[in-house]
Amino acid sequence: MRVPDAFFAEDQPDGTGRHFWVRAGGYVRHTLELQPANSGLEIVWITDSLPDSGAGFESRSSMSITESDARQMIRTLQQLVEN
Repeated sequence: MRVPDAFFAEDQPDGTGRHFWVRAGGYVRHTLELQPANSGLEIVWITDSLPDSGAGFESRSSMSITESDARQMIRTLQQLVEN
């Protein structure tokens, strides 16, 4: 089963938004999600099996960054895109 790479933005019931990117290949899906945190952002990386795989696994890692780190990340991404 092949699911295309994509960006998603969803409104949540509590009024917040969910912003994430998904890439799938074979029977594995990788999701990168950005979530608001108390003093910045939380970056979440999830790897899980697709429904048709029969494997049934999920791995989740996260890292919190400050607002200053987030601004530096934006600058870095912009430089990488421009070069």
